[in-house]
Amino acid sequence: MNILKGEKSKGGSWICAELLKGYTDNQLAPVLTKLFNAFLRIGLPASWNELLLVPIHKKGSVEIASNFRGIALMPVLAKLFARCV
Repeated sequence: MNILKGEKSKGGSWICAELLKGYTDNQLAPVLTKLFNAFLRIGLPASWNELLLVPIHKKGSVEIASNFRGIALMPVLAKLFARCV
């Protein structure tokens, strides 16, 4: 769970990194292994295909689109799954 950054957005999920960090790797590993193996067998949750894109102002005028960068928010479990696979 050390790869998860705390105090970040949940990305549209009710599971946040702080919740997962509250458990030891020995506690979470068996549960996540079963869950991720099920995802590999039956497919990923449909909600993981939908990202929330948030524009973040970089500099300059807020009226110019090129002065923004996009941040894609994705569920914490999707990030963790991607790191494992």
